[in-house]
Amino acid sequence: MNVAHSPQDLETYLKSASDVSKEHPVVISKFLLEAKEIDVDAVACDGIILCLAVCEHVENAGVHSGDATLVTPTQDINPQTLQKIMAISKAVAGALEVTGPFNMQLIAKVNGVLCFCTVVMQSGALFFSLQSCFYLATLEH
Repeated sequence: MNVAHSPQDLETYLKSASDVSKEHPVVISKFLLEAKEIDVDAVACDGIILCLAVCEHVENAGVHSGDATLVTPTQDINPQTLQKIMAISKAVAGALEVTGPFNMQLIAKVNGVLCFCTVVMQSGALFFSLQSCFYLATLEH
């Protein structure tokens, strides 16, 4: 993996990749600098969220490689961004008609929120999040 910080870097890396293999595609992702990564663990019934926990990664998005440190309640997420996270969570749970636990991973930057992963199954962090969180939001039906 390479990170291109300029158009010249991108050109160099793409040429290098094509030298290795012309048959295999190159995956290009945009990296958001200074963005916060957020996890949501929730339980829903017929698409209606019964409870959820919002956890904030201590490291900025893209820094960890699977071993993340999370905190709840969130420390650096403002109320408007938190409301967007909850609205997205409700919308996804409703659209997928989730019944049971699910996990979402989101990125927030300057009050913009993007969901990049939703897993409808028991998350490894779900039990911990719901047992130990200080911020547990119960949404009314």
